Amino acid sequence: MKNIVLFFFTLTLISSLSAQSNDDKKKKKEEKALEEYEAIKALIKTDEYTIEATWATSNKGKRINLIGNNDFLKINQKEADVDLPFFGQAYSGAGFGGDSGIKFKGTMENYNVELNDKKQRITINFNGKGKSDTYNFTLSIFTSGSASIHVTSNNRSAMKYDGKVVESKENE
Repeated sequence: MKNIVLFFFTLTLISSLSAQSNDDKKKKKEEKALEEYEAIKALIKTDEYTIEATWATSNKGKRINLIGNNDFLKINQKEADVDLPFFGQAYSGAGFGGDSGIKFKGTMENYNVELNDKKQRITINFNGKGKSDTYNFTLSIFTSGSASIHVTSNNRSAMKYDGKVVESKENE
């Protein structure tokens, strides 16, 4: 009888220690995520950041690895510099004499930043006009600094890019 009581006491002690350990891990993970989110939020508020694209996905689901390429979306105050590949479908003569990729450099229109502190996500919207196309950009930035860029335009099918938001380097 003593052995059974001792066994259950030991089992209860181990369970409570394990539960405390899991609670501590969960709390530390939440604190780390909050710190990362606050750092990303501070970077976005500077209006000087770059999203380095690592994957591109067409609206038909074709996905291309962009690692090693210099594909980006840079924000510098009210200006944007975008150089992303395009491999979707072009409409109404787009691509004939126009940009082969999604290229835009100039003043952003309707720039809007939406902070969702509860979900720890940042959504940014703006419009831009390239040489032969008008673009609508939607950026979603997550706690870890991962980001997605959704681009729609009046002459091409939609594209999605995944990547990482980083601090813009001087001399870029």
